[in-house]
Amino acid sequence: MKKIGTTIALSAVLLVGMASTAFGAIKIDVTRFYADPTAAAASAPDPDARLRMINQKYAPDDVSVVDWLCDGTAPCMVIT
Repeated sequence: MKKIGTTIALSAVLLVGMASTAFGAIKIDVTRFYADPTAAAASAPDPDARLRMINQKYAPDDVSVVDWLCDGTAPCMVIT
């Protein structure tokens, strides 16, 4: 009986300790739900700038399409 009581007590202590750590890690930032009218909020860095840079590097939007016309006998021609 003593072992069961000790097991239950240690389980409860472990559960409370893990729950308090988890609840401490969860922090809700309520300021992100409201618009900040200050100029500092307007001049904040763009969070998607890095993703757009990577997208532009690997799949650029300003590429001119170049097609080639080859019939097998004459030299190939570039069609823009």
